[in-house]
Amino acid sequence: MSRYTVILLAPKREISKELLRALNSLYSEISTSVLTCEGLVYVLSPRIILILSNGISKRDHEDIFQRVNSSEYFSARIASVASSSPLHAILTAMRILDVNEYYFQDSVEKPYTIGVFTLKYMRSEVDVVSEIVSQMSLFSEISRLLLSTGGLPLSVNTYELISVLRESALNYITEILAGNVAIGIGTDYKALRALTKAEENIAL
Repeated sequence: MSRYTVILLAPKREISKELLRALNSLYSEISTSVLTCEGLVYVLSPRIILILSNGISKRDHEDIFQRVNSSEYFSARIASVASSSPLHAILTAMRILDVNEYYFQDSVEKPYTIGVFTLKYMRSEVDVVSEIVSQMSLFSEISRLLLSTGGLPLSVNTYELISVLRESALNYITEILAGNVAIGIGTDYKALRALTKAEENIAL
């Protein structure tokens, strides 16, 4: 089962420009630290950070917990769990954080499956704004499909959607989305490598 680590932040001060700068600095610090282990960091909301954390030791998780809680701006709760379903992992971690400040589940870690979704072409007969609206609507539909199969959308912009997938749902997802959507799939023990493979495997 792959490892997912959720950091739930709580501000120690009122919202201000200074607090927001400290938040951006914290995101950058965590991301830089995790990238050295070839993990990936995603911001699910201003208060929730998700780390795809295979290969990051229990001690390193404890260090992240201590570092965040030593901040004058934030306190944090951290739960690290393993699951074959990323959606299940996040829901489990959030339930754990209702009663625990820190939790690390010992488990054998297995590879991530990451998907990158893009449109195969732009329709020249419509204006750019309409095309962007149409594309974002399609990505919203894809996100719902991924969530319904136990996957978890991680990042979306005007040209691509990135998601960690439940491997058992791959055939179903690719069959449903065949057509205008180009899909790249990457699988690897390290999340950064899985994402790189997915981007390389997109067939436009």
